[in-house]
Amino acid sequence: MSSLFDIGIAPLEGEYDKYRSIIKPVEFMLTKTPFVASYGEAYKELFQIGGLGNFIKNSAENWESKLLYVLDNYESEKEIMNGKPFEYALTWDYMNGVDYMVKTYRKIAKELGNRDL
Repeated sequence: MSSLFDIGIAPLEGEYDKYRSIIKPVEFMLTKTPFVASYGEAYKELFQIGGLGNFIKNSAENWESKLLYVLDNYESEKEIMNGKPFEYALTWDYMNGVDYMVKTYRKIAKELGNRDL
């Protein structure tokens, strides 16, 4: 499996994005594509594990700096993606994503004051 992209980006910003799943970064890992992602609630599981990709706090300076770093160090970033990130993606089950989405919908309903789904 290969990627059509040299680098992946997975930004998060605002209320909507805190409910995203981790599928986008997992797909980058599965295709061994170096990526930069926001350090946010939706990707918390990934950056807590550590060593799975480049997670940054949102700011123009951080995005520019990390994207340039990945481009300047592309071959070593590609090698990193062949290790732990790829192994994680192989063991990640899309049912995890389904479970995550169910939990997310329940959380949204609760935050909106609705009964549990």
